[in-house]
Amino acid sequence: MTPSLPSSSREWPWLALALGATLPLAIACLCERHLAMDGVNTFIMVVDSRAPILETPARLVADTLIQLPLFAAVLAGVSSLPVLVAFFGLGAMLPFWFGTIAAWYALPSGRKYFMALPIWSLLVLSFPVDGHLTHQSHVMTPMLWPALFLVAREEPWRRLEAVLALTCLATLALSYETVFCPALLLAALAAWRARRLAADPAQRRLALAVAALAALGVGIGLAATLLPATESNRANFLASLREPWLFGQVPVGTAALVIFLGGWAAGRRIVLLVLGGLLLGAVGWWVQTSSLPIRGGAYQARTLALTLMPLMFAAGAALVVRRRPLPSNGFAICALAVAVLSAPFFGHLSRWLDYRAEVTRLTRTGRGFIEVKGTKLEWNWERNSWNLPELSVVWGGSPVRAVVVNPPGQWPWEAFDPRRMLPLRKYLSIDPALQKEMATAAKDP
Repeated sequence: MTPSLPSSSREWPWLALALGATLPLAIACLCERHLAMDGVNTFIMVVDSRAPILETPARLVADTLIQLPLFAAVLAGVSSLPVLVAFFGLGAMLPFWFGTIAAWYALPSGRKYFMALPIWSLLVLSFPVDGHLTHQSHVMTPMLWPALFLVAREEPWRRLEAVLALTCLATLALSYETVFCPALLLAALAAWRARRLAADPAQRRLALAVAALAALGVGIGLAATLLPATESNRANFLASLREPWLFGQVPVGTAALVIFLGGWAAGRRIVLLVLGGLLLGAVGWWVQTSSLPIRGGAYQARTLALTLMPLMFAAGAALVVRRRPLPSNGFAICALAVAVLSAPFFGHLSRWLDYRAEVTRLTRTGRGFIEVKGTKLEWNWERNSWNLPELSVVWGGSPVRAVVVNPPGQWPWEAFDPRRMLPLRKYLSIDPALQKEMATAAKDP
C-alpha cells in the first residue's frame, strides 16, 4: 500500500474534484430544479412577503442561508422573476460550495485526501435528494465535514480556523433535526481536544466553546425530533425510512461507498481497483440495458439523514482520527465514482426538463384553468400535485393566461386556491379572460 503523497501537486486536485462533484447540483439549479417540492412555495412566500420564511426553530440557520440571496435581491428591487429564481438557486448552492472549500481549507497539508469523504457524501447523501434542493439537510451535510476536520486535528487552531470551527458548529446546531447524531460525536471530539490542549488556555476555551455548540445541536435536534412542530411530518418521516432502499440509486451508491471505505481502512489498493471495475461494469450495464438506477421520491430520500448519514460520518471520523492514509489510487477511484454516479442524476434531470417544458407549454399556449387530468402531466413522475398551480404561475410568464389546476378539493394542503386568487401580483399581470374566470369562481359558495 502506497499512501497519498503530501506534495503540493496532490493538494489542489482534491479541491477541484470536490467542486466538480457539485457541478450536477449547480446545473440542476440552472434548470430551476430547486423549485421542485416545497421550493416554489418558499420562493413565492419570500417574494410576496419580502421576508425570510422561518417556520421551524431547529432549521433557523439553514433556512436563512438558503433564502438569503433571494431575500437580498427582493430588497434590492429586482423585479424579474427569472432573475429572482436564479438568486434562489444561488442560495441552494452556497452551502455546498462553502462547505467544500471550508473542508479543504480545514485539512492540513498532506492530508487533503480526506476530501474523499465530502465527495462521497455528495454522491450518496445529496444526489438522492436532488428533487428537493432547498431541503435543510443540504445545509447540514456539507457543513459536517469541515467541522469534523477542524475538531479532529491535533494542531492548534489559528484565528481563521477557530472562527471557521465556531461558524460550522453554530450553523449545524440550527440546520436540521437529525444533526443530533453527528453532533454528539463532534461534542465528544471537541471535549477530547480541550483536554489534550489543556496547557494552552486559549485553545482549550475555543475547544470547549465548540463542544458547547455541538452539545446545543444535540439538544435542539433531539427536542425537535421528539417534540416536532407538526406531528404528521414526523409520522411521514418514520414511515419513509425504508423507502429509499427499495430503489436502485441508494443501494448501489451505498454499496460502492462501503467498498471504498473498506479498502481505505484496510489500506488495500486492490479493493479500490475492484470498486473501479464494478463502477465501470455498472456503466456497461446501463449502456446495454438503456436504463439507469431508479431514484425514489426525494421526499422519502431525506430520511437518509437519519439512516445512512450517521453511519458514514462515524466511519469517516474513525479514518480521520486515526489519520488513515488513502491508497495511492484513491483519487482516480473518487473521480471515476463522481463520473459514474452522476449519470443517474442527469437521467433524472432530463425528466425534470421534460416536465418543466410541458408545464411551460400548457401555461403559455392555453387559456384559463386547465385541469391536469387528461394532460401529459397527470402521471408525470416529476409532478408534485400541490405545487402545480404555483409552478404554472412562475413559469407562465406575464400576463398569466393559464394555470394548470388539480380537481377541486383533491389537495387540501395547496398553498392557495388558484381559482380565486393568484400570488406574485406585484410581478405579474393577469390576462382579462383569466380574471373573469376568477371573478366567477369567487362568487360561487
